[in-house]
Amino acid sequence: MVGAGLAGAFLAERLGRAGWRVTVLEKREDPRAGAGASGRAIQLAVSERARTLLADAGLEEEFARISVPLTARVVHGAKGSVVQPYGSRRPGRPEDRLLVPAEPLHSVDRGALAAALVEAAGRPPGVRLRFRREVVDLDPRKASVRAVGAGGEERLSADLVIGADGARSAVRGALVAAGAVEEELARLPIEHAHLRIPPDTARGLRGDAHHLWTRPGAVLSALPEPGGGFAASLFLPRSWDRGFSAFADAGAYRDFLAKTFPDVFPRLAEPARPAPGRLATLRCHPWSAGRAVLVGDACHTLVPFTSQGANAALEDGDALARALLDHAPRWERAFAAYAKRRVPPMDALSDLSQVISPLVLWLAGSVRAESRE
Repeated sequence: MVGAGLAGAFLAERLGRAGWRVTVLEKREDPRAGAGASGRAIQLAVSERARTLLADAGLEEEFARISVPLTARVVHGAKGSVVQPYGSRRPGRPEDRLLVPAEPLHSVDRGALAAALVEAAGRPPGVRLRFRREVVDLDPRKASVRAVGAGGEERLSADLVIGADGARSAVRGALVAAGAVEEELARLPIEHAHLRIPPDTARGLRGDAHHLWTRPGAVLSALPEPGGGFAASLFLPRSWDRGFSAFADAGAYRDFLAKTFPDVFPRLAEPARPAPGRLATLRCHPWSAGRAVLVGDACHTLVPFTSQGANAALEDGDALARALLDHAPRWERAFAAYAKRRVPPMDALSDLSQVISPLVLWLAGSVRAESRE
């Protein structure tokens, strides 16, 4: 297993519990030690389906500790707020089917969830977790990898190589370089940066809701944290005169926030000059080659507006585990069963991601779409 993120750790736990021997190689530090923290709070929206999968991994109590149930979305416009209860879809309204979840969601601390899954993965005796080991080469036909770390270089072989190493997957990169997999990257005309609403200024905001402040060409999104604060993200069009590049310094950024979001600005922690990230979707076909297979963000990435990234990673892990346990050692049949179950819905979500992100800003104001790269 290459990668100990959400998909990799979850899948390692499932296979280890079934008696498989799994070696997990992760280039980052062990998240259980608090290593690799970015210093910013990142909350994920997780569905009931994903919560059930985590409960099966023995994480029901831990999940309840690190998450906040969400029962509604509150949209704060310039002239007032609208509450959209989750599960309130009305027949015949396609916009409701698209934008209003049919079930409650959960806001969960991403770092805490990653650490909990790694802890669960380490429980089965057949799972070996190795951190600070970076995979730099792959032979999918022989199911072997070359890894480097503080202890030097080594080559490992197994029955399978599972690439669970995220959007910048070394496993996918090797398969693409070998001509076995094709990838498609769509960069969207939107950038985002992180902000925070501390607990002491969050009073009066519903703690069981996803909050959105919409303004012309700008959206501020906030998910509640277990401690009472909110992790927030600002989304702006990628434009030299309207986006993050228009801010000459932290003061200009602060002035923009104060003018654009006067109702929430006093609640925000002091913003530093932003280091924005650009939204993009990635997908590839096929998801396997030889005795190597991809899972989670290694084969698809989504945008935050879909609230499906963490759910997709866990559901991929569940589908791949079922396929492997049902068909091993007929790997080709296992990969085909996995792809049949997961590729169509993920391609559909990727298409939705590319539509819904500009649409959200367009609904808040207007934004021009860029061509796909």
